[in-house]
Amino acid sequence: MKVTIPIYQVDAFANKTFEGNPAAVCFLSSTLRELPDEVLQAIAAENNLSETAFVQPLPRPEPRSENSPDNEFKCSNRFKLRWFTPEIEVPLCGHATLASAAALFECAGNTAETVFFETLSGELAVERVAEQGNGTDSLKLAMNLPLLQPVPAESISRDFLKDSPLVAAALGKSSLYIIDNGLIEEIVYDPSLRYLVIVLDGLMTQTHIENVKPDVKAMHTAHTEGKLVGIILTGAAATPNSNSTIQHHFYSRFFGPWAGIDEDPVTGSAHSVLGPYWADRLGRTELKARQCSKRGGELDVTVERKAGRVVVSGGAVVVIRGELLLDV
Repeated sequence: MKVTIPIYQVDAFANKTFEGNPAAVCFLSSTLRELPDEVLQAIAAENNLSETAFVQPLPRPEPRSENSPDNEFKCSNRFKLRWFTPEIEVPLCGHATLASAAALFECAGNTAETVFFETLSGELAVERVAEQGNGTDSLKLAMNLPLLQPVPAESISRDFLKDSPLVAAALGKSSLYIIDNGLIEEIVYDPSLRYLVIVLDGLMTQTHIENVKPDVKAMHTAHTEGKLVGIILTGAAATPNSNSTIQHHFYSRFFGPWAGIDEDPVTGSAHSVLGPYWADRLGRTELKARQCSKRGGELDVTVERKAGRVVVSGGAVVVIRGELLLDV
């Protein structure tokens, strides 16, 4: 039997099309029988984006008559959400969560101010902050993520030492200059997401970080213990000047060959780790971040330490609407 699944492509953390990080979003009706994980994984591989999100309405405590399969994506505000890269399912993905909310608001006509997602990382909420306008094509959304505190990496694996082949591969041809001149401040690790964070010295500017060309194949072969999904390069921005239109507090890049992603354009989940880290380092709870991939992305990060949460905000633009034809 062939079924039709609505599918959308959304540029997350973008102010206009072809910026930020594209994610595919599939709407799975509550009347559709549960698809096996291998089918979901095959769909993600077919899309060949860094993430494909699968959104399905959760049962309502008191069903409303108008909440039929045809309009449940419009009327519900609680959904199950899963994320798949082309190779694996992941426990948390920020940009695909933002994209899922944008698809609900923009494509399904959902009128809720906040939508809630049940995920492997607990309940996540995305709030509508601003509509399109003011010179931007994007819908501004705020996403509530768990606060993650990294630990020193040297106690986790010898692969994570500053002079290891893995770190050299992550820094590519820049490794000799960076390592020999002591431009790695520290390396920390988040065990829940399996992210390794290489913190570069303040002398490393945005241009330096943009110009790093990692050897992704060597990265993948340098660590085979299963303790990594991705490596983050990050550094503090120079003190913003009064003429800057956007004043950043820190920069980053993300490489995930263990998840089938050479470089992720913008990584919301990384800021669950980077937000608290830089909040502590810089002594502030509100930060502006720039992910320095080729497409690039802008993120506003608010660290709510007492609540154990990080709010990551950014724009989202729907660029493709279509249907997936699937034999089940």
